[in-house]
Amino acid sequence: MAPRTMAEMMDMHLDSSPIQPSARSSSPQQSPSSSPSPTPAGHQTEGSILPLPNLSASHRKRPADSDMTQYAQEVGRSTKLLKGDQERLEKFSKLDHSEQRIWIAGHILKLGEQQSALQPPDILYIIPKKLEAKIDKLSATTLLNPLIAAYVHTKHGPTNILVDCLEENPSWGLTKAVRSDSIKFEVIHGHIQKKLTAVRYSIKKTIQAACGKPDPDDVTGTRQLGATDIVELCKTLISSNKHMDQVVDLPMCARIAFLRKIITEDPSGKYWESVDSQLDRARAKYTDAKKLSRFFAMILDEDCKIYGKANLDGLVTSATRARTSQDLSAVDGEAD
Repeated sequence: MAPRTMAEMMDMHLDSSPIQPSARSSSPQQSPSSSPSPTPAGHQTEGSILPLPNLSASHRKRPADSDMTQYAQEVGRSTKLLKGDQERLEKFSKLDHSEQRIWIAGHILKLGEQQSALQPPDILYIIPKKLEAKIDKLSATTLLNPLIAAYVHTKHGPTNILVDCLEENPSWGLTKAVRSDSIKFEVIHGHIQKKLTAVRYSIKKTIQAACGKPDPDDVTGTRQLGATDIVELCKTLISSNKHMDQVVDLPMCARIAFLRKIITEDPSGKYWESVDSQLDRARAKYTDAKKLSRFFAMILDEDCKIYGKANLDGLVTSATRARTSQDLSAVDGEAD
C-alpha cells in the first residue's frame, strides 16, 4: 500500500486509532457507514442478551466510563440481576482491563474453593452389608416379640431398641466413631425406620389376609370362613420373614390375637398407633402381671372361637424372650 498523503491524513477521522491492523489480518477496516448500528437501549435481539461493543484496542480507544456504566445497567436489566449484583457489575465496568482480569481470576478461584467444599450426603456413606443384614433380622425379631412395649416411634419403641442393640455390639458395624458421625448415623437411623415400616406393613397385611369372611350360617355373626387359626398365622408370620428363627409359643399367639382383634375393630389408617394406645390402656388397667396375662389369654381364647380352634397344647407357655436390647443381642448372636 502506498503511503498516505498529508491531505489524506488531514481528512481522516481520528475517533478511532490511526494505527493500522496487523499485516496478518486480511479483513478490511470497516467504514463508519458499514458498521452495524447499535442496539437501542432496552431492546435485545431474540436468543441473546445485548451485543458487546467493539472494544478492540486496534480500532478505537476504550469508551468513557459513563458509556460502560450505561451498558452495564442495560445488561443488568436484561439479565434481571439483583440490586447488589447490579452495583458490582457497574463498579466492574469502571475498572481498567488489568483490574478486570484480576477481579475475574479471583472470583474463579473462589468458585473453585466452594465447589471443592461441596459434599453430597447421598454418596458419603453406604451401610456395610453385615450391619444391614443385622438390621433386617432384628427388625422382624423385634416386631414379632410379644414383650415389645410399642410398635411405632416412642421412647420404648422398636427404633430405639434396635439402636441400643447395635450400639452394644459394635462389631456389627455401629462403632462409636460411626455413632458420633451425624451424617453416617442419620443414614443408619433412616434405614432402620424404613425397614421397620416395611415389616409392620407385612405383618398387618398377613393378619388381614388371615381374617377370612363372615360365615352366613353362623347365627352369632362371629365365626369366619376361610380364616387362618392363630398357630398357623404365627407360623406364616415367621416364615414370611426370612431372617426369623424363633418358634411359636403361647405369648406370641396371644399377642398376634391381640393385633388381629384391633385390626377387625379399628381398621383405620392409624392402626399401629391404635395398637400402642390399647397396649398402654391394658398395662394401666392390669398393673399386676398375672392379671395382664389373663387379659391376653382371654383374647386368645376368643380368637380361637372366631377364626378356628388351634392346637395350643404342644406350645410352651413362655419361651425365652428378649426383654431388653442386651437379651436381644444374646438371642441374635454374632453375625453369620
